[in-house]
Amino acid sequence: MQIVRAMPVALSTNNMLQGKHSTYGLLLHIGEQLLETRYGDFQVHVFQNLYTRTYALAVCLGDIQTPEPLLARIHSACITSEAFGSCDCDCAEQLELALGRIAEVGRGVIFYLMQEGRGAGYAAKARDRMLVQASRHTVTTFEAYKTLGLDPDHRRYHEVMLALQLLGVHAPIRLLTNNPEKTRALKELGIPVEAAERVQREASPFNVHYLSSKRRVGHSLARSMLVKKEAELPEPVLAFEPTPLEGAPHLIRMASYLLPIRVSPEGQLAWFRAHVYVDLLAGCERVVLTYGQSAEGSQQVPLVRIQSESLFERFPLRNGVNKPQWKRIVAEMVQHGHGVAVFPSADGDDALLTASLLGPRFQVDPLAASRLADEAIFVLLAHHIPGKELIPAFTSFDEDTTRRYLVDAFERHGFWLSAPILFKIAS
Repeated sequence: MQIVRAMPVALSTNNMLQGKHSTYGLLLHIGEQLLETRYGDFQVHVFQNLYTRTYALAVCLGDIQTPEPLLARIHSACITSEAFGSCDCDCAEQLELALGRIAEVGRGVIFYLMQEGRGAGYAAKARDRMLVQASRHTVTTFEAYKTLGLDPDHRRYHEVMLALQLLGVHAPIRLLTNNPEKTRALKELGIPVEAAERVQREASPFNVHYLSSKRRVGHSLARSMLVKKEAELPEPVLAFEPTPLEGAPHLIRMASYLLPIRVSPEGQLAWFRAHVYVDLLAGCERVVLTYGQSAEGSQQVPLVRIQSESLFERFPLRNGVNKPQWKRIVAEMVQHGHGVAVFPSADGDDALLTASLLGPRFQVDPLAASRLADEAIFVLLAHHIPGKELIPAFTSFDEDTTRRYLVDAFERHGFWLSAPILFKIAS
């Protein structure tokens, strides 16, 4: 795909918002910064819902206050495709297509909402994927939601209405979506929608079942783009009821299912297994991704990575940190043959998001290191590595202090360490 680079357009926050922490309804403006993507330089505004405490982003390009129809996408968070690199859905592709389309016209906005799993949350989405895979894809995502007692779609868009008001947008929007229900929902909120544009790429063998399910419930997806043969799962997936982890009853095992993850730009894929937990004490989801030999009976010492991710890096940045690290670690785990990675939370690390907007006086690095050494992380690692022998995997982007901090934490929790490996990443 040809990348269209947008020319940076200066945005005056003073003209858009009355102050750094302006509020309207339940939405508080936290701050803004430049988002340097592969499609050009956008300005990202960060909002927090004062009731739910969740975040919403408005990624803007050009003068969005003029009266001409404004190109817009309402995008729901998807940690699996945008952070893990999975290709069993089209969410990351839609996000990139929307950025490219907005860059092409030079003006528009993407609202990024924390509504994972059609608003049901990642734990519910993971249980949906587990049920679908356990059925060998004879059950659709919508049928799985019904089995779980969920509505087909739990998303709400009132935050978009509030953000438009704070940003001073009064023009009708031209919505980038394949979902007519989204258009209807915005109109019901009083948001003028001039038209809708499709956002679609040809399906792959890994997402054709999911996209075909969406087409059957009314999404505007061309049948000609859904012709690939469905990929076979490499091993069985068994459904189970949520179960507390032995010795750690606050960690509830919610789901275990397979993720096809991109290993290289050339299209190589590898099947990882996602293990999803709800931490009742921390109030968040924890994710463990494993590759290769199962933990039970494995003789090979795994590469182990405690991996950060951020909301900003769910976008295709020119100079990211977390995503290049993860891509390199995925490739090394596949080459090594066995790996275990822990993502401390599935919320885009919202504490660090806020910290990064508070200015240079706020020390972000110590906060980041402490979150990587959370007690629950080592409980989960001990569960997935019964022998407690591992090879720590670091990259050249990791700070020396972070590496020492984690090595000490591993040893303090009784793990046997082979010599840590430092993988170099080109700047």
